[in-house]
Amino acid sequence: MKLALITFLSVIFLVGSVVFAQDNPVSIFQLQYTTAADGKSPYHLKQFVDCLGGVVIAKVSRSVPRIVIQDPTVYDAAIQGADCYWGAIQIKDWTYGDLIDHINIGDWIELNNVPIEDHRGTTFIQYGKGNTKSSFSVVGSNYPIPEPLVVDVNDITSPIEDPTDPGSYYVGNHNAEKFESMRIKVTRVSVVEKGPGKAGDNYVLQSSDEPDDANFSCWAADYMNPDAAGDYHPYVEEGQHFCSVEGFLEQYTNISDGFDYYQIITTGTDDFLITQPADFDGDCDVDLVDFSGFSEYWFASCPTDPNLCGGADLTDNGIVDMDDLTEFTSNWMEGLN
Repeated sequence: MKLALITFLSVIFLVGSVVFAQDNPVSIFQLQYTTAADGKSPYHLKQFVDCLGGVVIAKVSRSVPRIVIQDPTVYDAAIQGADCYWGAIQIKDWTYGDLIDHINIGDWIELNNVPIEDHRGTTFIQYGKGNTKSSFSVVGSNYPIPEPLVVDVNDITSPIEDPTDPGSYYVGNHNAEKFESMRIKVTRVSVVEKGPGKAGDNYVLQSSDEPDDANFSCWAADYMNPDAAGDYHPYVEEGQHFCSVEGFLEQYTNISDGFDYYQIITTGTDDFLITQPADFDGDCDVDLVDFSGFSEYWFASCPTDPNLCGGADLTDNGIVDMDDLTEFTSNWMEGLN
């Protein structure tokens, strides 16, 4: 009887000291959605979970490798209701290769027995941290990368510098929390400042439509961009105008050091669009005004320099013809968002 009691108490002790994965797997939405003022996941440090996962949209080689996955169903209001956000999450691969080396961009991966932890404002799946027996499975490949969610630049407003503590920056609100780790895009912006923030590698993107209103600006950074040269991508210079800049959104918070801000993290040269193809009037969209400009050169000959036809020789074949019209129509109405 005494032995049975000891065994029973031992089992109770073990169950109380070990956190098991849930019986039911959870979605990225469930991991990310929160109403907490600090933005922390409801699963932060509470339990190990099995996650239904999403499509791999980025792989980053860092001291601890990172993967970003996104669930494309967040764009389907019939599935998610009104909250078509909270759809992506970052993973830190503490096995240093067991995960990142065996997955590809476009794979849909599920994860098992993983801890969830918020660190410096960002929610992470901590794959394999603390020698936990995390595992993953690739449930499908070659999924299309979710299109970036086009947001107004003021939806992720730049932080405000503390007038009493120069060099310290605090975001005025956390409305951008719902975009965390999701692939997003801002349009018609220009670089107006380089160097603010914790590591001095951020830059400020100001809306070209509201050039004098600091509320219409956001921060970006290239520190996960393999095409960057040092702290910045070669395209990033003060005064540079972009039709669009895209990447995934990350938060960096360290209040004790004077920082709390969001930043768009670019992941390649293709994240920058300087000019919109077939945009002849330079307003970053392709519409009837551009078609009017294009039609002026219909069947014009451009034997040596396409610019002699105002750029209408889109296929560089020396004449403005049906091939160029096909190229023009393929860009029709692009850039308006």
